[in-house]
Amino acid sequence: MKKTQNKQNKSRSSKTAGTRAAGKKKQDGFGAKDLLILLVTVVLSVGLLLASLVETNVITIRQIEEFLHLTERTDVGDSADLPDKARELSVSMIDVGQGDSILIRAGEMNILIDSGEYTEAHTVERFLKDRHIQTIDILIMTHQHTDHMGGMGHIVDKFDVRRVIMPDAPDELIPPTTAYESFLDAVERKGLHITPALAGYVYKLTDGDDPVTLSILAPLPGNDLTDLNDWSVVARLDHGDISFLFTGDLTENGEKALIDNNTNLSATVLKVGHHGASASSSREFLHRVHPSAALISVGSGNTYGHPSEDTLRRINRYTDRIYRTDLNGNITVYSDGRQLYVEKDR
Repeated sequence: MKKTQNKQNKSRSSKTAGTRAAGKKKQDGFGAKDLLILLVTVVLSVGLLLASLVETNVITIRQIEEFLHLTERTDVGDSADLPDKARELSVSMIDVGQGDSILIRAGEMNILIDSGEYTEAHTVERFLKDRHIQTIDILIMTHQHTDHMGGMGHIVDKFDVRRVIMPDAPDELIPPTTAYESFLDAVERKGLHITPALAGYVYKLTDGDDPVTLSILAPLPGNDLTDLNDWSVVARLDHGDISFLFTGDLTENGEKALIDNNTNLSATVLKVGHHGASASSSREFLHRVHPSAALISVGSGNTYGHPSEDTLRRINRYTDRIYRTDLNGNITVYSDGRQLYVEKDR
């Protein structure tokens, strides 16, 4: 009787142990699967959350990348904290209303990109003379629309211009304006030679450990685009870790040509194309640039609706440091090759 009971207890014990082992095995298997499901759920949830936040501009793509240590953000300081070294390079977006005019000062070199409409010629002249500028080493006309070159004949007459660069656009694309004819006449009077803009030209503006260079990125050789805006001179200014990208009135088609050409478009500061028009600053283009700051030259209350809200939203995905001449007046960005400092009129 005792042996039978022991045998039954042993059998019962063996079954219980087996059941526990099977239960443990089953529990372990379910736990691993559950952990995997939980991990996937968390990743998807975070992804959806980040996408939602980017879409609503609560956070930017650049902020996400910084959080994940994929990229570093360039600090933008106030000009009140400007170190002496930062005075070596400055980029000024002159408030010329609905047009473009940009002054680059690198060491002893002065570069003027565009001059605004003819009605703004004296505004540009006064801006330059207030900074005791008499010589323009390089004068760049991005393209032959008057809101970019209307006052250029006046500038050529009033200053010692050393070199003129402009795109060799097809004649049928160039509007026959009085401003353009006046510019050509002024160039002839001064005995200047016009250098056709073409990708590949690089100008060394300063010497030293961190030389400042200006590279022409467009028009590309064989450019066959039929919009004069897409013949805009695109230039990149490099100084140490800092770079500026100047885009004229480039539209999405011109941007695509640069992307297809594998042009290095990454830049710290973007001069937004075509005054912030909706047909410029495409998503892919901005992704290639990844700006830390953006500059928009635009007239207050203009009839074109510039800058477009869509464009602003696209830029906001990368930075909230957007400076506009209609809101801030003249804007000057200084660089010491490591950091940016911004000075605004208002």
